[in-house]
Amino acid sequence: MKELKVQQGSEEWHKARLGKITGTKLKDVVDLSLPLKDDILAALEDAGIEDYKKSWTSQTLLDLLPDDKRQELLDKKPKKLGFYEILAEKIAYQPEDGDPKPIDRGTQLEPEAREKVALHLDEKIEEVGICISDQHPDIAVSPDGIIKKKGKVVYAVEIKCLSTARHLQALIEQRIPEDYKYQVLQYFIVFEDLEVLYFTFYDPRVVGYELVVLEVHRDEVAAKVEEHLNYQKQVLAEIERLAEKYSNF
Repeated sequence: MKELKVQQGSEEWHKARLGKITGTKLKDVVDLSLPLKDDILAALEDAGIEDYKKSWTSQTLLDLLPDDKRQELLDKKPKKLGFYEILAEKIAYQPEDGDPKPIDRGTQLEPEAREKVALHLDEKIEEVGICISDQHPDIAVSPDGIIKKKGKVVYAVEIKCLSTARHLQALIEQRIPEDYKYQVLQYFIVFEDLEVLYFTFYDPRVVGYELVVLEVHRDEVAAKVEEHLNYQKQVLAEIERLAEKYSNF
């Protein structure tokens, strides 16, 4: 064990903790859950292993895999955000006291990010404040950019300038975080001709990997789009009934 004679809470103490799993960070890193059973079964098939029953537990099936295949499957499992926070501390720029708040930083970087996306797509991106659905006047979305073809919005852009940890998570896992799933659906609900949503992450601090563009195609979410459109209509109808009942105007 190595002891560092620094005062807890001091600048030296904070610097010494960077890039390390500490007691308080451990809960944000540890994830002992198993890969999805379907992924384990697919790995068994790829490995040519046939002597098993699908009804067996995930752990039993996982144990049938050779060590390297098992580890490969575990490595592919999505990580908790704490994993990427430590990675960010290892490789990325550290914010200074004068840095803007995340929400302000995102607003400042959005025009720059939009230009990068336009260059990446080789398309002219139109800025617009808010777009309202033809299906209902109270269903809307505020896109970060739209691309029209023959007068119809067929492509749209959503830009996220998040923490370096969240940026690295999107870069490495190549997936949109679960907390943005409804925002994704809303684009396809409002824009009925939308073919592709370019969900973009931008962080100039991650040099060489500043821009991450993930594509969502309508056929990937079509079933959910219809389901959530109907749900919103039901919710808004209930709100209207209550508003009429309790309104004093």
